[in-house]
Amino acid sequence: MRLAISLTVASIVVIAAAHAAQAPQKSSGAVTETARVVVIEIPVHVVDKNGQPVRGLSAADFELTDDGKKAEISGVEVIDLNRVVAAAPAAKDPFPEAPPPAARRHWLLVFDFSYSSMNGLLRAREGARGFVRTGMKENDLAAVATFSVDTGWKLLVNFTRDRVQLDRAVETLGFPSAGSRTTDPLAFAFFQPTAAGAPASNAGQNETDQVARENIQDAQRMAQSASDDRARG
Repeated sequence: MRLAISLTVASIVVIAAAHAAQAPQKSSGAVTETARVVVIEIPVHVVDKNGQPVRGLSAADFELTDDGKKAEISGVEVIDLNRVVAAAPAAKDPFPEAPPPAARRHWLLVFDFSYSSMNGLLRAREGARGFVRTGMKENDLAAVATFSVDTGWKLLVNFTRDRVQLDRAVETLGFPSAGSRTTDPLAFAFFQPTAAGAPASNAGQNETDQVARENIQDAQRMAQSASDDRARG
């Protein structure tokens, strides 16, 4: 929820007008006066005792003070992250209203190849896959990245709502998948995951898991070798 308020508007206007009045007058004898109004936005999150968001609020439900003095609230804009944006008719508005980027939740899914166990990485990948397919809200943004001491930080997918690319990045972790070996680390961006995020077949999933396991093992061996070289050097 974002709360837009107007603070000390009267004093600001008076000061600005007084300053303008003291300015030298033009030769034509005309006097120019300017006034400035400052609107301050204050983000407010309203929840009940159970941590659930409180809906249906208006400006009348809030009270704002500035140095102990009651200040005017010019308006309240409600942003509900659980609200699904309905597609507007193309003839009227081809761009349906959506929350501003700052109000969206951002999720960064990072997989550490150097300091995580094999089983831990596979469990993390399975949990991330479930989150991408069923846990993300309509307006959430997510990104997928990997890290190892050998190759460093790699951003596989930048923040996006595209669950197709997110799902594929989590599934392959940036490695070539079974049956589609390629040197392009972003090849997953051109593959479609299972329809509507449905689970893959057992055979296909087992094959993908095996490839991921082998790739992670290779990455961990490379990281360990690099660590040993640094220790000896």
